[in-house]
This record gives sequence, C-alpha cells and structure tokens, in this order.
Amino acid sequence: MRTLTVSLLAGLSSLGVPAAQAADLDYGVLRGPEYETVEPAIDWSGVYVGGHVGITSTSQKYPNTFGQVAADYFSKTPEDFFFRSAAQSAVNSLNVFEKRTSDTGYGVYLGYNFQFDETVLGFEFDYTKLDALGKSQDTINTSFLENGLNRRISLNVNGTASTELLDYGTARVRAGYAIGSFLPFVTGGLAIGRARVGQQVAINASDPAYNRLISDRNVNGSTSTFLVNAGLGSYYKTKVVAGLALGAGLEYALTQNIVLRGEYQYILFDAFDGTANSNASVRGVNVNTVRGGAAVKF
Repeated sequence: MRTLTVSLLAGLSSLGVPAAQAADLDYGVLRGPEYETVEPAIDWSGVYVGGHVGITSTSQKYPNTFGQVAADYFSKTPEDFFFRSAAQSAVNSLNVFEKRTSDTGYGVYLGYNFQFDETVLGFEFDYTKLDALGKSQDTINTSFLENGLNRRISLNVNGTASTELLDYGTARVRAGYAIGSFLPFVTGGLAIGRARVGQQVAINASDPAYNRLISDRNVNGSTSTFLVNAGLGSYYKTKVVAGLALGAGLEYALTQNIVLRGEYQYILFDAFDGTANSNASVRGVNVNTVRGGAAVKF
C-alpha cells in the first residue's frame, strides 16, 4: 500500500510540471502578428469645386497721352493763343510712371482630374474678384503773358492716368504628381481680365477770368469734360482683354473628398487700351497672386 501511494504521488508530480509550464506559454504565435490598418490611397480623379482667397500684386504701365488729349481739344476750341501754347507745352511735359499696387482677391474654381498611376492631369477654370487700382500722377507749373501783354498768368497743370483691374478669369490645364496625400502641380492657360482705364487733366489758372467750363465733348466714344480752374478734363472706359496665365501649387487631401491648396499664379495681360488716341501707346498689366483655397472633390 505504501508503495502504491508513493507511485501515485510521483506520477501526479510528473504530470503537474508540464501542466504548469503549459500555463505559462505565450500563445501570441498562434494569434499571428498585429497588422497596422493601411489607409486607402487618395484617388485624385473626378470633379472638384472650391473657393480661394489671396493677395494680388499688379504692376501697371500707363501711356503718356495727355498731350494728345489736349491737342485734340485745342484743335477744336478757339482759345487765346498764348494760353493754348503754354497749356499745351505743359501738358506735353507730363510724365507717367509704372506703379505697383496690392489688393485682396477672392473667388471660386472648378476642375476635373484624370489620374494615371501617380500622374494627375486635368483642366481648371477660376474666377477672381478684386479692385486693384493703380494711378500715376504728375504736375507742371508754368506761366504765359496774356495776349502778349506784360500781365503774366500762372498755370498749374496736373495729369493722372489710372487703371483699375476689376476681375479676371482663367482656363488652364494642370499636371501633377501624387505623393500620398500631397499633389504638387503646375498650370498654364489663358486669362480674361476686365479693367477700368482713364485719364484726367486739370488746368488751373491764376486769373479768375479763366475759371470757366470750356466744353463738354466726345473723344473717340468717351465722354470728356475739360474744365479750366477747379476743372477737370477726363475720360474713362471699361475694357476686356486677354492674357496668359501660369502657376504652380501644392494640394493636400485631408480626406478623399476634402482638398486644401496653396498656389502661386502669374498673369500677363495684353494691352488695356482706352486711350484718347488709337495710335497712342497702351498700358499693360502683369498680375502676381499668392492664394490659398479649399475644395470638395466628388
């Protein structure tokens, strides 16, 4: 009996050891490795619609047509010869200079992308509203002898040329390369801009006798009023012209359907005409814009 008891205890102890060891085993191998969830790649293809806001800098050039405006006026209006000569000479001496102005613009854009592996091609239309007004101004002081006598009349002649870029739109093609959630891209195409252009000439004489309205007339289809002393000779036109648009930027996809954008755009517009003489030099505008935007992709 004693022998049987010892044999049973020995057998139980020999079974207990592997059971205890088995209880300490790590079954991680049986469960397999822990895999991280892989986010789906961004699909850039499809229609997108968004809005943008940015800072626009315009460099504007103006023609010096003040002398032609005055010559056209004086050729049709009988005036004192000495006054006319002095005024015409001063107006001819007026100068205009290139000006740079900045303004905040905002607008919308619409486009469509085609994706081929990492390459993304597409086209885009955008519209930007702004009021970038540039002016160039010059003043000449002179005098003349009234009717050839010894009484000298002083003249202050002031000329202002202005161009105000009101808004513009572009139609461009796009090419980009997808890098995960990022899409660097370049663009190129055509632009259409609308601007209000004009000139003003003010002539102020020291003699109150010259404080009179000389005429209301029409210059090449533009209403012009030429007023001496506290007066103004001016005309304005709204012109629509074409240009070239180039740009580059970077998009970031927050989700498959929400895309943020940073972009630089350069536009070189053709001549904004509107001068009083069709043979005169014309003014051009180049536009530099840095802007950010957000779009919904469908």
